[in-house]
Amino acid sequence: MADLPAELTFVRLLSNGDGKLYLIGGIGRNGISRSMKLWELSGGEENWIEVESVPEMMCRKFVSVCYHNYEHVYCFWHQGMIYVCCYTWPEILYYKVSRKTWHWLPKCPSLPEKWSCGFRWFSFVPELYAFV
Repeated sequence: MADLPAELTFVRLLSNGDGKLYLIGGIGRNGISRSMKLWELSGGEENWIEVESVPEMMCRKFVSVCYHNYEHVYCFWHQGMIYVCCYTWPEILYYKVSRKTWHWLPKCPSLPEKWSCGFRWFSFVPELYAFV
């Protein structure tokens, strides 16, 4: 069993669907995150290896909009990207695993401001196929 990284204020577990496990979490003290990091479980499943840190300004923005209430944070993996969301904020922080870059996904412009938080998003992956 792998030990969790030290000084976690919150943590979420993710899977890429191919057997790799990831953790994303806040690092800090007394329930206040000062940084956010991403870890991958090593092949021997004994250690969490730090993969990436969220850039400081993105981390500050994310934890400030969550008001350090990490019960509002949810994460998911979709098509090679890790999404970190907060129910109280309409933008989504995401990480492109292949490029190792962090970005903000803007809120949906066609939704009214008061309805733009939480699960007001949808994922659309266009695929052309037909059953014969």
